Amino acid sequence: MKANLAVATAILVLVPGLFAPGWALADDDKTPSPETDDPDRPVARPEAADLRGGHWLLSVAGGLWAPSTGIYPTIPEIGIIDAGGTLHGHLGVGLTRYLILNIVDGGFAYGPSTSSATDCSSCGLWSIDVGPSLMFHLTQGFAFNPWVSYGLGYRHTILSLDSGNEAVLAIDVAKLAIGGDWYPDPLFGFGPYVETDIGVRTSGEVSSYGIFSAGMRLTFDPMGSGTSFTPGVAAN
Repeated sequence: MKANLAVATAILVLVPGLFAPGWALADDDKTPSPETDDPDRPVARPEAADLRGGHWLLSVAGGLWAPSTGIYPTIPEIGIIDAGGTLHGHLGVGLTRYLILNIVDGGFAYGPSTSSATDCSSCGLWSIDVGPSLMFHLTQGFAFNPWVSYGLGYRHTILSLDSGNEAVLAIDVAKLAIGGDWYPDPLFGFGPYVETDIGVRTSGEVSSYGIFSAGMRLTFDPMGSGTSFTPGVAAN
């Protein structure tokens, strides 16, 4: 009985010792993981939140407006329209963090006659345009957002004459604009813009024209409430 007890005791003592070196060796052979043990390895960061996609944005813009003579036919009462004022409105929706589709992009402008051959002091023109546009923002999450846009649309111009009003129809084939908005608060921003419209007059003799405008615009982002960023610092 004592002999059997001695044999059992020896087995309990020796068997763990036979496997212990293997366990230790297995731990020693483990190589460091580059994903967890390399302090110099770049850490992958999650993509920043989309602060523009799905947002409805409303903007209004106003400034100076200067058309070329091709936008209206040669009429002595009108003479030349040097410059006037313009007011525009935009209603858009964010497609991505950088791209906005302006579903409604339109406005009106007025230009008084400056060299009427008949000394018509009340002569001038009103021009109304409407059409879609795409706006590409170069950044998001910063207080200052530079942007560029392209659009097209329909233009209806009314010539105000002593003899009565005359309508002139045209198509804006390219409305090119560049500007930048500064957001003191995520809900609204403002900044300058410059725009050039290139189009074709379809009433009467077909003629091409160009329109230059520049001014300031104010943008509202009602869905920006709760967005956290400090002016000049990227959002997390």
